[in-house]
Parts: sequence; structure tokens; C-alpha cells
Amino acid sequence: MTRVRAMLLLPLWVAAGALATAAAAARAAPAAGAAPAARASTSPAALVSTSPAPASLASASPAPTSAPVSAASPQPPAPPAPWQLHFGHSYSSVSALRQPATFVVSADLGRPALTQLDVGMLIEGPWQWNGGFDFGVRASAGSARRQSQRVYGSILRAWKHYDPVIVATSGEYEADGGFDVQKGVIGTEVTPVGGLPGLGVWMRPSFRLRWRPWIGVNYGNVFSTDDPDADREASGFWRGLARLELHFVPGRSNAAAAGTSGSAPAGAPAGAPAGVRTGAATSAPTRTPTGAASAAVASSTTASDRDEASFDLEATGWLLFDDPSSEGYVKAALAVPLGSGLSLAASAEVGRQPPRFELTRRIGIGLGFSY
Repeated sequence: MTRVRAMLLLPLWVAAGALATAAAAARAAPAAGAAPAARASTSPAALVSTSPAPASLASASPAPTSAPVSAASPQPPAPPAPWQLHFGHSYSSVSALRQPATFVVSADLGRPALTQLDVGMLIEGPWQWNGGFDFGVRASAGSARRQSQRVYGSILRAWKHYDPVIVATSGEYEADGGFDVQKGVIGTEVTPVGGLPGLGVWMRPSFRLRWRPWIGVNYGNVFSTDDPDADREASGFWRGLARLELHFVPGRSNAAAAGTSGSAPAGAPAGAPAGVRTGAATSAPTRTPTGAASAAVASSTTASDRDEASFDLEATGWLLFDDPSSEGYVKAALAVPLGSGLSLAASAEVGRQPPRFELTRRIGIGLGFSY
């Protein structure tokens, strides 16, 4: 059991180390090609040209390669992006949202058919020019799960980009399948922007892997419970958390094959998220819609990349302060697109997640949908 918990808590140490290293690197070195005077400016126009706000992680729209914005002619901030709707496995991170919502039916002779549903919805919108708001709901349900293992939740989140990090604040509702255990949680999370290989952008055009760490703290309250182990989180409680998300697309980037950039566009600082539109030579700069779960890494894929098979993983570790202990939960999915948002998805989950932290181990293949 000690070994299993140590493995599940690996994201905690990876995220904490990556956050510290990336933040130190971003503070120590100015962006490549950016003049110190431009970086010292705090005006919105200067930030657009030298330190652009990250685009939505949930957004799948690619960013075109563009010419650098001239430092001699500052551009006004981009107009607010429209609100967008996304469907996936969960709203908890961009990797979870990229994992398709899945529906599985299994049946044995002489036994009733069992179902399993995992779905998340996220509505995202802009907050000025360097932040965003999110509202999401999710459900992990179906007769294949015991009532105590089913999870329902909703979240309201806001985030802002404060170079070299992104800070997100959220309020979340958690409940089990019978609504016997209900909790409300508020929290703050932080993630670095750039500074490490693959942090928010492809490792290389020929190796399309990117990752992102989050680390934060939550405070919650128990609305109702029938959990015999209620001392684990009673009345008001604190949680420390760390999350590691990973996205991988096999093969070489189509953008790279065509001779265009597969990572951050021209004009963006070194290590800036891809997908940030810094402006073309003949027009004012624009950026892709902002987003929340996202709040950090913009998509560096092309439209054809999104039609390729992909692997996504989200690993989360919690440190429970009331009853000093640690828990972890990992979910992953390999999706092969079928068209029109549908895919054939092989998914797996293992570990314990809120609100009950009951052990779950499951693997399956089913029909997936993402939007």
C-alpha cells in the first residue's frame, strides 16, 4: 500500500519541482529576441507583443504562424473572445477535457446489461485580455459503478496570467452517486508558463508531446455525509493538491511537414504557449479564445492533427490535512477518431478521488465523443 501511494503521489513532487524550476528560469532569463525595455513595460500593448496571455487549453483551434509584432509600433490589446462550449471526459484539466466522453455497455448471458458513463462539459469565456472564466459540470456514473463510486460535480473558475505563472481560483461542488456525501470546495492553483522542454508546447515537431503541472491548496466544507470514515474530511477541511497532465500525438506534425511552426508562433517569447496569436504584419494582434481548465497551454495542433489518434493522461495527488494522509487518482485514454467528434476510446482509471476517496480500478473500450 505504501508503494502504491508513493506512485500515485509522484505527480505531487513532479509538479512542485517543475513549478519551481520553470518559475526560476522565467525570472532569470529574458525572452529570446525581446528587448529589456520592452519587457519592463507593463502596458497592455507591450504585453501583447512581448508576453502574450495564454490561449485556452480547452480550445482546439490552431494558431497560424505570424510575423513578429514590431516593438516600434505597439498594438492595442485583442478584443474579447466569444464564449465557447466543450465536451470531454471531465473539466478538471485540459488533458481530461481532451479525453473523450465515453459510454460503455457490457452484458453477459443471463445477467443484466451494465453501463458506464464519463462526461464533462465546460463553458469558457474571456476576462479582459489576459484571463478567463469557466463553468463546468461532470458525471462519472452508470450501473457498472457502485453508487458510492459515482461522482457528480460542478465548478466555477476564474484565471489570470501573471507572467511567469498563471493563477486560477475556483469553487467546486462534489457529490457521490446517492448525494449522501456532498462537499463544497474553494481553491487556488498555479502553473508556470514556459521554461522547460515540452511545457505547454510540443517537445519537437517530430515528437508531439506536451505536459503541464499544477500545484495548489483547497479549503472545503462537508454539507452532508454518511461516510463511516468521516474523520478523513470533517466539517471544514484543507487539501493540498498537485496535478500533472500530458498530451501525446504520435507521428510528425503536419504543420512541420508543410514547413510551418508547430510550437509557439513567431513574435511570442521563448517558452510562451503555442496558440497565442501575436499579430500579423498587416493587422492588429489577435489571440485565440481564453479558457480555464486550460488556463495555460494553448493548442499547437493543426486541424488535421485533431483528426489523429492521441493519448491523454491526468494524474492528481491530494494531501489531506485533517486526517494526515495522501491519496492519488490517475485516468488515461487513447482515442482513435472516427469522424464528427466520435472516436473509439480505450480508457483506464485507478486510485481514489473525492468526495469519498473510494478505491476505483477500471479499464474498458467504448464509444467516445468530444467537442
